[in-house]
Amino acid sequence: MGDQRMNNTQVSRTLTIGMFLVALGGCDQADDVGGMSGTDTSTGAAETSSDTVDDSTSGSGGEQSGSGQGSASGEDGGSTSGGADDGSSSGSDASTAGDGDESSSGEPEPTCEDGVRNGDETDVDCGGPTCDVCESGAACLEPTDCASGVCEGELCLAPSCGDGVVQDGETCDDAGESADCNADCSVAACGDGIVNPTAGEDCDAFGEQTETCEATCSSAACGDGVVNELAGEACDDGGESFTCWHTCVAKCDFDESVLPSTVSAFAYGEIDIDGFCHLVTGGNGNFLRVVRTDTGAVVNRAILPNASGVLGIAYDHNDDLVYATTGSGRLMSVDADAQVDDIMALPSTFQAIEMIPEGFGAYGGLIIGVSGQPVTGNVYVIDPVNETTEILGTAGAQLFTDLAFNFDGEDTELLLVSLFNGNVLSMDEAGTFTLVADLPNGTHDAIETDGTRAVVTSSSGPLALYEIDLESAAVTTTPNPFAMDGGSYPSGIVFDAAGDLIVKVSASGTSVREFSLD
Repeated sequence: MGDQRMNNTQVSRTLTIGMFLVALGGCDQADDVGGMSGTDTSTGAAETSSDTVDDSTSGSGGEQSGSGQGSASGEDGGSTSGGADDGSSSGSDASTAGDGDESSSGEPEPTCEDGVRNGDETDVDCGGPTCDVCESGAACLEPTDCASGVCEGELCLAPSCGDGVVQDGETCDDAGESADCNADCSVAACGDGIVNPTAGEDCDAFGEQTETCEATCSSAACGDGVVNELAGEACDDGGESFTCWHTCVAKCDFDESVLPSTVSAFAYGEIDIDGFCHLVTGGNGNFLRVVRTDTGAVVNRAILPNASGVLGIAYDHNDDLVYATTGSGRLMSVDADAQVDDIMALPSTFQAIEMIPEGFGAYGGLIIGVSGQPVTGNVYVIDPVNETTEILGTAGAQLFTDLAFNFDGEDTELLLVSLFNGNVLSMDEAGTFTLVADLPNGTHDAIETDGTRAVVTSSSGPLALYEIDLESAAVTTTPNPFAMDGGSYPSGIVFDAAGDLIVKVSASGTSVREFSLD
């Protein structure tokens, strides 16, 4: 009996130790225990039987065997087994073997064909660095996630022109119009029929010139430097030149074959070419006369009342008027119908006038003139509409006798000649003077230019015609080529559109003739 109690006590202790080891997961430490089981390791509750100590001990939570190889199992799915020679452990919480498609937790590895958005996919089985690109409407993080290459708002968008990605059928796509790409995703080029303002196009007529569009894809306009006959242009030099008015109407080429032509017994003052291509000059007393370009006949154009001689003459292409200054100090105009308008009194007697071309400061369309008295070197701007004058520049002790505009590309300068000291000056629109050439002292009557050279006539001391190269300022002298009018008034001298120099000379009466400089 004492032995029986001892055995029971021993079994109870053994069960208690075994259950403690199971609770700690120390299955390998129970190899010396024959077997144990229990439902709750925290309470250690178990029933023991003294009937068969060597064979088995059982309780409500499990069973224990004391064979040469022992095992233990519990309701949590784990089991332990051990033997004298070897032991192993297994359970759902830990595994040393498993399928290759499963993670260490037993879950399947993500694939691009499992029908689930997982791993580094941006949408179901697409996107990310591993799977195929996604179709339109799928979620994305980068353009590379999308078949279209367009990811906006974390959604793949359908391909379209303007999305910034060159798609099939597109030659370019700059996400809108650019200087190199049209809005329809075609390469921008003048002549493609598509107006691309970003590329500097105003129009595009498929490379053809039209009435409103140049072949360069700029709007057709007089003054653009391109002759557009469809728009009615006869010429276009980008502004007024020696051959073209700023309105793109060709200047006249006077038929010098009708010359010489006698104007009158004595006629001083300037000459100019009007809108009919006739030469206009002053006549004796109050007459304004013209030399017809078709016949050379001299006719009275108009009578200027109380003129006391006609001095300065300038043709206004804008209004088709001939302006004239008189010895009585008046400014008058004559229209195409020979109607005279006595416009205004001038500060003094103006010996020469010119129409101011567009581009010479803010004075385009007005008149510029020089006065012989007093000797102050004043250059005046005359506004015939508002009947006002202003001094634009003052050169000091100069007596200017004539002036002419030189069209030098985009720049326009005014050239002036001084009567006695031989100074040839230029003046800009700010009234600043620059010495161009210093000619010998004499009576220098008139100046004219054709863009490359200025021509000055001298009627005394010595009688000569001077050519001034406007680039180098070199002076070429032609002695006494013809008898010029004497006195302090400017003789008439003008270039026509063909570059022929036409002069007014005194020889058996005052005549107009052509003089060749070549």
